[in-house]
Amino acid sequence: MSDALPRRVRLQLARVKALTIHHSNPEVPEDLAGLRLPRASRVIVLGDGDGSGASYDPLRIARAVHQACARDPIGGGQRARTLGVAATSVEIARTAPALPVTLVETSEAEREEVFSPFAAWLVPVDCQALAHRWLVMACRDRAFAELFNRVVAFADDNAEVYTAPAPTWLIGQPWRKVRRALLEVQGRGGAVPLGLYRAADPGGKAPAGGTSHAELRRRLIVNPRPDETLVPGDLIVALCEDEADLVRIVAESRKAAAPS
Repeated sequence: MSDALPRRVRLQLARVKALTIHHSNPEVPEDLAGLRLPRASRVIVLGDGDGSGASYDPLRIARAVHQACARDPIGGGQRARTLGVAATSVEIARTAPALPVTLVETSEAEREEVFSPFAAWLVPVDCQALAHRWLVMACRDRAFAELFNRVVAFADDNAEVYTAPAPTWLIGQPWRKVRRALLEVQGRGGAVPLGLYRAADPGGKAPAGGTSHAELRRRLIVNPRPDETLVPGDLIVALCEDEADLVRIVAESRKAAAPS
């Protein structure tokens, strides 16, 4: 572990229970099936650094990850499909418990139609275009530049995004009061409230045929209106040092949220 990393990052990495590295073909489901991917919190696929290795296709990797998850006995193997093809949006409802939402790096050269059949669980991300967009935003908005620099540099104690369930005493409260209550709780770097993640759309129903990206856009509310009211099932989204700190801060917000 590099000493150049901030102390808080080194302490977090020291708490990682296991980090398993495998050298396998990420496009072959049989090579991934034994890794029990549904039990992992993150799966990262890295290419060869020397540039001489095989060039892997992000869509084939995503298909292989899906099939490996479907074959896992705990992750939903009992519903695994016998056909050797990836699930489409039509089949997503039946296999959803075994399917992780997957982000794949793409470029302008890859057509969007290639990924659209798997839109319910596959989110293509053009990282280069995204980086360019952020660079332009940073040039135009000093506040965004400062926030983005702090987040990616892990320079502060509240430089990671986490969620925590909204407690009963915050349900029905306006966002302005929830935000104030969380900011008043001190401890380490504290928490910086960013917004809410809705457990369901208004009425408890999500539009049929939506993609995972569209679902995220519907449910994630960044910088809510001051009078936006928390409802049962909401998750509080905040910058914080780690998830345990955010859960503690939310639990200790009861006194600050009490009527004065």
